[in-house]
Amino acid sequence: MRVRIGSLLLRFFRSIRLALILIAYLVVTSIVASLIPQGRDSAFYAHEFSPVLARLITVLSLDNFFRSLLFLVPAALFFVNLTVCTVYRLATRIKRKARLRLGPDIIHIGLIILMLAGIVTLFGRREGSVYLAPGDSVKIPGGYELVLNSFTYEVYRDGRPKEWVSDVEFGKSVSKARKYRIKVNKPLKAGTLNIFQYSYRDLSSVVLKALSGEKNGTTYSMHPGNSIREAGATYKLMQVTTDISGLVTMVNSKRSAQGSGQGGQDSGQGSGQGGQDSGQGSGGGSAQDSGQGAADKEEPGAVFLVTDRNGESQRRIFRVGDRIDGYKITDTIPWMETGLRVVSDPGFIPILIGLLLVITGLILAFYQKIKDRE
Repeated sequence: MRVRIGSLLLRFFRSIRLALILIAYLVVTSIVASLIPQGRDSAFYAHEFSPVLARLITVLSLDNFFRSLLFLVPAALFFVNLTVCTVYRLATRIKRKARLRLGPDIIHIGLIILMLAGIVTLFGRREGSVYLAPGDSVKIPGGYELVLNSFTYEVYRDGRPKEWVSDVEFGKSVSKARKYRIKVNKPLKAGTLNIFQYSYRDLSSVVLKALSGEKNGTTYSMHPGNSIREAGATYKLMQVTTDISGLVTMVNSKRSAQGSGQGGQDSGQGSGQGGQDSGQGSGGGSAQDSGQGAADKEEPGAVFLVTDRNGESQRRIFRVGDRIDGYKITDTIPWMETGLRVVSDPGFIPILIGLLLVITGLILAFYQKIKDRE
């Protein structure tokens, strides 16, 4: 009786039909799961989907499908099926002293290793994010230390982000640390660790001092995205930097895109009292900046988007000492931080081994087929 049960189980687990059914199920459900955002809270699915579908997603764990029993149980069955087929095939050929055909067997072994590596990655992968300013350091899993030497944020002539670059030192000690440059799509790799450049954070600020009224002498800090409204115009802070020549390029390119020679004249004249001050400082400074070029390269400045009563907007450069109607800029503080994502994946190397075995098996199987025809 035990022999019969064992024979039935062996036949079941080495069934080609079982393998095809499991493969079809895993492919279809994985495609469906890829269409559903994973790992969100229940409120997200209630907002994005109908009540019935949202309930179905959460009850069936489709919101975390690749860690659910709906995926893990069929995947485990396929792993057992593949392992039993491989062992049975090898044992049968050895017992019959038949000619070994290693191509398919190596493919099967490679697939088994890939599945095991996938499980290791699924449950062993760790990742986290960190923001660093130049000079900051952070401890990395594995006994490593990462130090940010500098961070470069480059823009196109129209002000759009072009590239984020982090120059770092990385190693297990100061004496063994090496210099690396991390860019978008060019991570730092060290064993199972990958450190990606994925974001940045602009904490720059402009310090304003009120010049009149009840708040005379009071200082305020503005960050990119903040706005003030003075004399009917809105001033929105866009960017602060030490590279004033870069700001001039951005402002001038915006004016060129608008095709307005009047815009250049406006920036020199300004509007009202603020325009007069701008003619002496900020507006006149814009024209002056473009002429001086590299001489002003290290002088901090800020770009404001100025929108007048009529809704017309233009970008203008302000620096320390310039006035914005009832306020005076007393300081500009450029402060950028790089955003790095650290990923530790212990399944990375086994996945490479599995892929190499599968490729080797395919090549060998193809070669054996050619030899058979000859």
